[in-house]
Amino acid sequence: LVTQSELSNLSELSQDGAVNKATISQRGDNDSFMEQDGNNNTATLTQWGTGNMSDLLQDGDRNTATITQSTTSRVSDNNTSNAEQIGDDNRLIVAQVNNGSNTSTSLQMGDDNYTKVTLNGVNNVTDVAQMGDGNFVDTFQNYRSNELTISQLGDDNTATEYTIGNFNESEVSQIGNGNTSSIDRHVGKVFANPSHNNFASVSQVGSDNNSGIVQFGDDNEAMVMQLGTDNESLIAQMGDGNTANVFQSISGNTADVLQNGDLNTADVDQTGFSNMVDIDQVGDSNTATATQGFSLLGALGNEIVISQTGDGNTATGLQNGLRAWDNSISVMQDGDFNTAMNTQIGRDHTATIMQTGNNHMHTGMQSGTNNSITVTQSN
Repeated sequence: LVTQSELSNLSELSQDGAVNKATISQRGDNDSFMEQDGNNNTATLTQWGTGNMSDLLQDGDRNTATITQSTTSRVSDNNTSNAEQIGDDNRLIVAQVNNGSNTSTSLQMGDDNYTKVTLNGVNNVTDVAQMGDGNFVDTFQNYRSNELTISQLGDDNTATEYTIGNFNESEVSQIGNGNTSSIDRHVGKVFANPSHNNFASVSQVGSDNNSGIVQFGDDNEAMVMQLGTDNESLIAQMGDGNTANVFQSISGNTADVLQNGDLNTADVDQTGFSNMVDIDQVGDSNTATATQGFSLLGALGNEIVISQTGDGNTATGLQNGLRAWDNSISVMQDGDFNTAMNTQIGRDHTATIMQTGNNHMHTGMQSGTNNSITVTQSN
């Protein structure tokens, strides 16, 4: 079924197979090129406005594509959607509504993949590619000039991204099976306060890794790289100008970073098995660095906990060695301009540092086996 009205509409439809269904409705200077090869495929395209263009290919069986570039209340101008589905039982939903100049590119190769893209605003760009089986993507962008790239290679990977604001950028790459990535800038809140100029990057290679990034504010940056299996990270940034970097490799490592304030920096680097880092920063201009397993053999069962409340605090934790096992560093800073630096080489070490007040300094180093440090500073 093809319906065209007004001027300059063009639709070219090719179907090869059995029981394929195509529904095209265009109103006003729209282009559409559609090809379906296989059986029981369904395509629905709605374009209303000026300068919309859709190019859809479905090759396989039982694929479904729904592309909408209009609304019931406004003209949607100059939107472009290019989509390919190659395989069986894939589902694609693209909605580019209100205002215009949005661009969506979608590729699904394999079976049982799902992609949903919603662009509501001006000059938003989304590029999604899934190759494998059972992969899932759900994205939502509202306001202006946001950019998103998602690439998933493997099976049963999941990526979600929800953004309200201007000039945000997100990059997600997942290679392997069962990986999950979520980026949230006001999920599910269409009229929430917008977040601007944020950057999020997620790269996961392996299986069953999990990354979550939350950014509420402006000019924040979060970068996650996880290699191996069963690694998990969460970065939550609430404020402006915060930076968080997480690198984890091998298996079972966990990193949680909370930044509530402005201009805080957190860096996590873990190599090994079942290591854990927890960083909480409440205030402004705090810096926290946690490194575990700085060797080829990695580390096992180490833990670093850093809590910073105030402004201008610095905390560093380093645990490594040929056998860096079951070490623990705990740093609590409540005040301003405190510094704590701890290095532990070996295994079964414990360091507990508490700084209350301002301008305290601690440096500690332990090597060998089963050593302990406890420091309390206050004023």
